Amino acid sequence: MSISNHIIELLYNHDCVIVPGFGAFLTKSSRASHNNDVFSPPRKSITFNGMLKENDGLLANRISATESISYNAALKKITKDVQSLLSSLNSDKVEIDNIGVFELNPEKKIQFQPNQDVNFEATSFGLESFVRAPREIESPEEKIKTLSIPDYAIRYAAILILLIGISSISYISFNEYQNEQKVESLANAQQQILKNVQTATFDLGEYAKINIPIKEIIIPPKSNSTYYSVIAGSFRSVDNANKKLKSLIRLGYQASFTSVNPKGLHRVAYARLQNRNEAVKLIANIKQEKGKDAWLLIEK
Repeated sequence: MSISNHIIELLYNHDCVIVPGFGAFLTKSSRASHNNDVFSPPRKSITFNGMLKENDGLLANRISATESISYNAALKKITKDVQSLLSSLNSDKVEIDNIGVFELNPEKKIQFQPNQDVNFEATSFGLESFVRAPREIESPEEKIKTLSIPDYAIRYAAILILLIGISSISYISFNEYQNEQKVESLANAQQQILKNVQTATFDLGEYAKINIPIKEIIIPPKSNSTYYSVIAGSFRSVDNANKKLKSLIRLGYQASFTSVNPKGLHRVAYARLQNRNEAVKLIANIKQEKGKDAWLLIEK
């Protein structure tokens, strides 16, 4: 599959990568973990959803940009690879390097087994699981051996400690004497400085005028945001559009109207989101769990 490298690169930075006409790869993140003495870094694994087949432009745009071909040529390349993959699945399993294994079940539905050796968490690149070696516990007999010290060594150590103590006391006494002399000299110097300050007079003259130019700060207006609207339907009648909007709100969706399309139809959205991945996941949820149709509209 010649487009597999593009899919892998996108999975490091996106939660959902749709292969038009085939399905979508979804990522799931997990924190760093440990099991007994085995420590594992944060990881991101993938799953496959065969119901998400509509083109969202993500994969085609990457192929077009990286291979310097047109968008339509990128779509044709994807279609060719998908047809080849589906044809191979009719006869045997298909393994895609660093992604996983695909096969058809008795009901002719695609089953996916991901490659567990690949971690799509970009922050964990180069990190692998490791096993902490168990600590060796010394036996009581070994501890006794390490603590056994000859008597003559103890006597020499006591004499050395006594000499060090005497030297330290002499050194500390000499330092205390020096410190007392420094403190006394410093106090005398400070008293003399205070007397000089009290009897001194200062002529600071006149202050020069300083002109500070003040510029007006102009804050540029914020640019309009891009919305990813999950469309539930388009209606020529405003009344029908309002009925659809109210029914979606009763179901708990953050439904709203979008811009009227060029044919004058009033479009009703399940939600208008500012994150593309959230919009794609909402479409998947609506199609898989609710059995409803939905499509993505990018509003700028």
